[in-house]
Amino acid sequence: MVRENIIAMATDLAADGGHFSAKTMKITGFPTAFEVHLTGIRLAGSGPRGPWDWQAEKIRAQLAPWQTSNIRFDLAGTHRVRVHAARMPLDLEITATHASGRIVRGTNGAPDMFQITPKILKIREAVTKQTITADQARIQLFHYKAQNQDPTEPSAGIIFDIDNVTLPKAAGKFLSPSIKKLSTEIMVLGSLPTPIDRVRLGRWSRGGGTLEIKKLDLEWGPATMAASGTFSLDDRLQPEASLAARITGHEQTVDALVAAGVIRARSAEGIKLVLTMMARRPAPDKPVEIRIPMTIQNRALYVGPARLFRIPKIRW
Repeated sequence: MVRENIIAMATDLAADGGHFSAKTMKITGFPTAFEVHLTGIRLAGSGPRGPWDWQAEKIRAQLAPWQTSNIRFDLAGTHRVRVHAARMPLDLEITATHASGRIVRGTNGAPDMFQITPKILKIREAVTKQTITADQARIQLFHYKAQNQDPTEPSAGIIFDIDNVTLPKAAGKFLSPSIKKLSTEIMVLGSLPTPIDRVRLGRWSRGGGTLEIKKLDLEWGPATMAASGTFSLDDRLQPEASLAARITGHEQTVDALVAAGVIRARSAEGIKLVLTMMARRPAPDKPVEIRIPMTIQNRALYVGPARLFRIPKIRW
């Protein structure tokens, strides 16, 4: 049954112009459990942005015969992913020493869930040689089957945590070469615009679709931030956001952005003055912090009334 389901998936993919193959396929564990061991896997297809291709050294999956809606898997090893993002091709080599996870098909109104916890993670772009490493990450994706058109109802969500990230040189020059922690929880409100392209994003945005950012915590160099709010797209499908943030280390952060060339030196003192006037110490043993709105509008990031920098245009 398991083998036939895999073959059926490959047949359906081929009918849509895609491809699935595996060098070896071994199924063991009957009758108490099914274990599927695949090596030399290749999965390919085409989307709105062009062709995509995924290759993996090995995959191991396990499911119980009486509970096929809950599949556990292990993706440890090396993966090669070729996709198009923002009209640019990406050729990524991804390795992880551990990468266990599970897929759960939701019942009784519960969402489908994909969860994975890679450890000692390395992502390298083959063309630019830019590399990102992280000690570990925790990723959970949710998808509700009922595509409710009500823009106040969730259709999908993501919970994402990543620790001790070493950034590429281009990004690491801003505040620090590494991010100590990034944690976020985001819900997609309104019908999920998949596959993502300009037409579907425009329809989702015009219908009132937004992202509800329940949590956004960041520890990067001298800056720490805890924020929540909403994210949307304007008429040109450029980002707009409104966040309520709590920030510490604001003076050191402005100095670091000046050193990186993000903020002009003559503007820095004015920005510092405005932020310092808003700073408060919540307790004698706590660092000074700012409770302030952060917004993105007209492709610029503002912290309170101070404009920090311009945001590059997204070409969908």
